[in-house]
Order: sequence, then structure tokens, then C-alpha cells
Amino acid sequence: MAAAATQSMPTEATIPSYNRVEPGSINLPVADLSSIKVVKPQEIDAATEKWVSSFNAAIQSPSFTGLEDLFLPQAFWRDHLCLSWDTHTLHGPSAIKDFLKKGCRLKKVEVDRSNEFRKPTIAAFDGQGKVEGIQTFLTTESDVGSGLGVARLALVEGKLRAFTLFTSM
Repeated sequence: MAAAATQSMPTEATIPSYNRVEPGSINLPVADLSSIKVVKPQEIDAATEKWVSSFNAAIQSPSFTGLEDLFLPQAFWRDHLCLSWDTHTLHGPSAIKDFLKKGCRLKKVEVDRSNEFRKPTIAAFDGQGKVEGIQTFLTTESDVGSGLGVARLALVEGKLRAFTLFTSM
């Protein structure tokens, strides 16, 4: 009797880690950051303050008017206890707005200028240092306490928008 050809399943060692799916996880799509323009160093403070002011106006508005314009389509907002008594990762402007419509405890954010490290600065957003934007630390105030945050802002189509936002109480 002839031996049947057997096909072996790939082992974990033969699958590159970036292609391996762990149970309960998903692969995030790679963001296209090619449209991000460089912010001039002399404009960092004014641009950051303008974004923070617009963000505060949006979260204080009953219908969150203008909030979606402050985030890139592929933006993420990671929150730890500032928006609710839980941890949330919100992806995209419409998901962010929909979540906040359920009840927003966040009252305002401000640029943290407590030391040189925390003030707004130009930072690389990609691993190669080719795509740059503004990174700024924030202080947050909610109806139950205060906290901190960090925002990474990108200049796209002449307007500063959040690529990532982290808030925590």
C-alpha cells in the first residue's frame, strides 16, 4: 500500500508574529499618514491651543458640534476612567461622538506646561521618523475629578486633528 502524502499544519514558529492572531485579538489596519504635513516650530503653541479650545467647545456643546472635525478618520481615543468608570478604546470620529452622546463627564482639557518635557513639541508618529506631528500632554477635568492626558495631533488639509488621544483620571 502506498503511503499517503500528509500535509502538516504550520507551527507557531513558522508563522511570523505579525501574521499570528492571538485568541480574542484583531489586527489593526495600518494608518495612512501620507497626508500629514509638518507643523512649523513657531506655530506649535498657537496650533495646540486652538485645537484644545475647539475640543473644549465641542465637548461642552449639547450636540458635540464640531467634534468629528477634530479627529482623523483613523483616530483612536483611549480612556481610563475619565469618561466613565471603565476603560474604553474608541476608534474613529463617529464612534467617539456616539459614545460621548451617552453621557460625557469630561468638562475640559488644558495644555500641561508644568515642565519642558510636557509642553507641546514636534514628535515622530511612525517608526522611521518620517511623519511628524505635535505631541502634547494635557490636564483633564471631569465632573468627578481631575486627571491627565496626552494628544498626538497631525496637520491635515490645513487643520490640526487628533491622531491619538489618551485620557485618564
